[in-house]
Amino acid sequence: MHNKISVALLHIPTYEAHELDSGIATLLDAVIPAMSRACRVLVKPNFVTPRDPLAVTDPRFVRAICLWLLEKGAVVQVGDSPAFGSAFKVARRTGLVRALHGLDVELVELDRPRTVHLPCGINIGVSKKALEADLIVSCPRLKAHSQVGITGAVKNFFGCVTGFRKALAHCRYGDIHRRFESLIVELPHALPRSVSIIDSVTAMDTTGPSKGRPCSLGFAGASISPFALDTAIYSMLNAQVSLLPVHQEAIRHGIHGTELGHIEFPLESPESFDCHAFVMPNQLQPLSFNPVRIVKGRLKSLCTRLF
Repeated sequence: MHNKISVALLHIPTYEAHELDSGIATLLDAVIPAMSRACRVLVKPNFVTPRDPLAVTDPRFVRAICLWLLEKGAVVQVGDSPAFGSAFKVARRTGLVRALHGLDVELVELDRPRTVHLPCGINIGVSKKALEADLIVSCPRLKAHSQVGITGAVKNFFGCVTGFRKALAHCRYGDIHRRFESLIVELPHALPRSVSIIDSVTAMDTTGPSKGRPCSLGFAGASISPFALDTAIYSMLNAQVSLLPVHQEAIRHGIHGTELGHIEFPLESPESFDCHAFVMPNQLQPLSFNPVRIVKGRLKSLCTRLF
């Protein structure tokens, strides 16, 4: 018999520091009962592209998380591994470097892949920095996604796969029935313990993972289970399960947290939030990438690093 999983939900109307800092602290206090000093923490935002600030976790949201962790005595790194390009460039272009100025945190690239063997039979290169953390604090922005419907807490761990290996995984497994979805579902279990805290103050809807529309929802949520957090979010958005292939796969895997009955809400309840404005994609695109797209992306990545 499984215990219920806590999902903390809280209204945070804006990114103003006085609201955001206290809200993030309330959420993390609710789901992390204790933390040892000198705990090595990787804060893992969502870095998609430097060209679209709405596609990445808001820098002020990341800063508020870092402030809470530093107060707890943690040793904090902030990093991601964009499919193409540099995490440092995304951090500069989107204002994260400026937001973290003055804080004792290290900005890192999730590089140096180490092969991880997943139960589904896939071997994937995951960043050594992610694998060696004591705790990963995953902080995605809630977004619509043209391939998986909604990208939230579970999907954000895919960013621990280094660089272009993410695009190659799309290319290699996207056309195989349930193969790519199994990769996404099994990856969080191969990583160190984690907490997920989702930026839904301003979400991105209609399409994704970039070039969507800002959608003000005014809340954030946190849990030690990315699956439970996503389940709560999906219910709040009244999302159709048929448009959520990753969630369907998590249910097939029998993962605890994929049903509302598995969850308790220590702060606010899902019914307290009005999320009707969020618009999902009407139809999902194939999970596979065209190989030409990968080659173009690699060239673009090299140009980004050189110039």
